[in-house]
Amino acid sequence: MEEGSRAPVPWLPIGRSVGRVAAGLLIASNFVYLLAPLFYVTSALAGRGQRLDFTDPTSALILLLADTRWILALGDGLVAIGAALVAGAVLCRVLDLRKSSRPAPRDVILLGIVVFAFALGWAVAAGVALGRPRGGGFEAAAALGGGSPAAA
Repeated sequence: MEEGSRAPVPWLPIGRSVGRVAAGLLIASNFVYLLAPLFYVTSALAGRGQRLDFTDPTSALILLLADTRWILALGDGLVAIGAALVAGAVLCRVLDLRKSSRPAPRDVILLGIVVFAFALGWAVAAGVALGRPRGGGFEAAAALGGGSPAAA
């Protein structure tokens, strides 16, 4: 190796690691969305703290789970972070294609750039969904559920 040259960055292993973390976050967000209706039922059964025995330590847990907006916000946050990491993993793969020893066809690189743009748009839409306030109650759960602009 010459004195002024730098070692090439291994983009593929970096992208693989980032992609695994992104997949884990997206799977975790789906589990959060699946469990959110249970928290709505807990909230309804608890009557939002009206009939709780406050000498029981589990009443604090029920009161904590009575506000379900933070659970859906947690799911939206996991999707926003996961989508941004997916965009980063795709970008690492495209950079690996450009720096590889064999030249990649232009249409493959163009397809990678298009996929990166869509993944970046998904991350932006997930961020918008995270910033959007959610209502509470059964009507809001039926109307919104886990759906958001990011789900499109």
